[in-house]
Amino acid sequence: LPLAPAADPPAATTHVTLGSFKALVELFREKRELILYHNLCNDVHLVSFAPPALVLSAAATMPSDLKKKLEACLMEWTGTAWNVTISDEQGAPTLTEQAEHRQEQIIQEAASHPVVKTVLEQFPGGSIKDVKLTEP
Repeated sequence: LPLAPAADPPAATTHVTLGSFKALVELFREKRELILYHNLCNDVHLVSFAPPALVLSAAATMPSDLKKKLEACLMEWTGTAWNVTISDEQGAPTLTEQAEHRQEQIIQEAASHPVVKTVLEQFPGGSIKDVKLTEP
């Protein structure tokens, strides 16, 4: 009797290495864990990032099970047990707050440009609502 062909070996799991908190957050978007991605952008303040340790402080809106869910996903994706700690320390602004602040700075820079100043002078009460940066 001929032997049955050997089963294919299980596919090797590719583990991700994360070099920054923003890379970690982006991984949740890439993996389509969009609720957790939203939580990371809006509901936590980064205190420290030293893989495989992550220290966050909670915004009032942070779900109580976020720590457990983050650790489970990070273990699966990186192959390393992560220690996510929720701290009472203040931490950095949320990623959404940081993006809003950067956008405010860009609008202020645009408003100080001589051409923009001239246009705004021609339209009393006018204001800059948004600035979109384009690649050269």
